[in-house]
Amino acid sequence: SLKREDLLITIEPAGQFEISLAPKENLSDIFRIYKHFMYELEPVLEQHNACMIHLGYQPRSKVENLKKIPKKRYQFMESYFQEIGPYGSYMMKGTAAAHVSIDYTSESDFSKKYRIAYALSPLFSLFMENTPYFEGEPYHGHLLRGQIWDKTDCERVSI
Repeated sequence: SLKREDLLITIEPAGQFEISLAPKENLSDIFRIYKHFMYELEPVLEQHNACMIHLGYQPRSKVENLKKIPKKRYQFMESYFQEIGPYGSYMMKGTAAAHVSIDYTSESDFSKKYRIAYALSPLFSLFMENTPYFEGEPYHGHLLRGQIWDKTDCERVSI
């Protein structure tokens, strides 16, 4: 990983790029940090004839052909997911996303914010849907990334 005051960069199991921004009071600060980072990253990507794509699922390869980074944590995750169903590999090695963290000040504040976020989640998923390919083929369905995550570990994510 790479870390500086306002962000952390990590690599996910199949090389997905993850940018975690430091908590901020308002969205304009988050946007400024992200935009500045992308400005710094663009020349590096160009030097390697690469580009950043923002999709919910990797567009070209079959997940079984994607190599996994040799990290003990990922080995444990993969073993666990293989025991509970077929979706773990898709989630670990194929998906990408924007995640949001919401701070709270009390149990009641948490409860209120969680209910609102939970209610809005399907709407955000629909607005942000950007998964036009699955396993290298055009995907004509909807909300693929969410379906993969929902079916990965039903015991832990079902409400």
